[in-house]
Amino acid sequence: MDKLFSMKISQNNSMLEVNKTVEQMLAKDKWQDALNFWVNNTDSLTLIKWLAKSISQSSSEEDDVFLQSIVKWQEGDDEERWAIFKKSESVGFTTQLGALGLSLFISQGSISPPPYDPVYAPSYSEKKIIYGILINQSCIVSDTPDVGVVCLFQHWCNSQL
Repeated sequence: MDKLFSMKISQNNSMLEVNKTVEQMLAKDKWQDALNFWVNNTDSLTLIKWLAKSISQSSSEEDDVFLQSIVKWQEGDDEERWAIFKKSESVGFTTQLGALGLSLFISQGSISPPPYDPVYAPSYSEKKIIYGILINQSCIVSDTPDVGVVCLFQHWCNSQL
């Protein structure tokens, strides 16, 4: 599975091709491989914002405010990125919301505050967090993760229309 976690396709391939490959893997009951491929071949920020929208549909009003800040975050807004990090820390990095905010934070800039020299999280750190959130969500939408991943992926595809 580690081999598949690092499996990438050419960046020239479209999301449609990625979705088709994931769909084929799911049809062969290779849901873990499909999930790895989906996460590793989709832009992290796109997945983070999609997850925030998806989770917000069944969240409390307070959580929804935080999730909407993730959805509305604009690339380069470092002040808001740090605010998202602080909110993630306060709700706890072990929660889905905290982990989602943390994944945005580490994927979009330095993890050291100004005026210190920039320090960046290891590559693919956010991908591993996103994978964990998707596994958790798959268990929320279904009793079994294999069926849950299929449901989440269908929801993802429908949101891309």
